[in-house]
Amino acid sequence: MSGTAIATAGRILWRMLGRRGIDPEPLFRGAGLDPESMDDPLVRYPGKEARLVWTRVSEMLDAPAFGLTIAQVWQPSDFHALGCAFMASATLREALNRLIRYNAVVDNVISYSLAERDDRAVITYSSEFGELDEPAILEDTRWAVVLDACRRVYRAGLDPLEVAFWHSEPVSDMGDFLAYFRCPLRFGEPIASMTFPAEVLDRPLSASNRELALALDRVLSEFVRKQQHASIVSRTKSAIS
Repeated sequence: MSGTAIATAGRILWRMLGRRGIDPEPLFRGAGLDPESMDDPLVRYPGKEARLVWTRVSEMLDAPAFGLTIAQVWQPSDFHALGCAFMASATLREALNRLIRYNAVVDNVISYSLAERDDRAVITYSSEFGELDEPAILEDTRWAVVLDACRRVYRAGLDPLEVAFWHSEPVSDMGDFLAYFRCPLRFGEPIASMTFPAEVLDRPLSASNRELALALDRVLSEFVRKQQHASIVSRTKSAIS
């Protein structure tokens, strides 16, 4: 698997490990990640190594619900301008469409999509490289952050109708999963998805800021353009060599 992930997103895992009294530095360095890069939004970690540190954390901890706790510590700026643009969106539809357009800034292995079916809005994600070699806690983190972001901009009482996971049902901590998502959960599914009532998509968000969101869109578009250019150059050099 190739692909890259923005280094600043690693700060989320770093913080959560620190809260548990675990020194994260050996785990990051052991996975081939330089912790000093996490404060530079222009640095990207190789996708394989970025997922490896999560795998090692998963192996070290007997905590299936660990990924859900990440919602306690993530900040919009951990995801470059995308987190802030999400928060400044006028509606949940706009926020989710920004996630779809610009998630490559955070992780260019994962792609999101949004579809409306029978008065339901279904958010799904897929991998650009087929089946991913990643631990369940990373998938849980992904959905936990998406839902927390939606709750922050919409309201804390926002609950999905259903959430589906790639990974199998956890052997313990199901109470934590149900308490966090507050909806029916399905595991071992071929498609990872989160479903909301479609009616929530277009309600105005009280913290919206159109000018800020559009300015951040320009930053994100330029970031994606440069990233795509760098990828083309890299592939060309590899083909020549």
